[in-house]
Amino acid sequence: FGSVRGVKPYVGVGLGMTEVQVDYQPSDINVIKDDGVKIAWQGKVGASYQVNQRFDVFTEAAYRASQDIDVRSNLLPAKIEVENEQFQVGVGLRMRFGY
Repeated sequence: FGSVRGVKPYVGVGLGMTEVQVDYQPSDINVIKDDGVKIAWQGKVGASYQVNQRFDVFTEAAYRASQDIDVRSNLLPAKIEVENEQFQVGVGLRMRFGY
């Protein structure tokens, strides 16, 4: 993408693995304590502005998710499907080394 008044937009995608841990213990009763490794993915959009040769400020939004995980209940003979997804919005400062 091109820059408009010094603001550079960007997009990104990613694919990887994540470990999902589920620990549910209401009133100290161990109902669910299970985990699993699943395929995960993300997409993000953002924009950065170069303050000087060393620093950029940026803002971005990201969506991350993974395959659903099936966990077993320790209290009942049941299997529960858990969805794992998140949406994040943030701002930050990026510093370049060895510019």
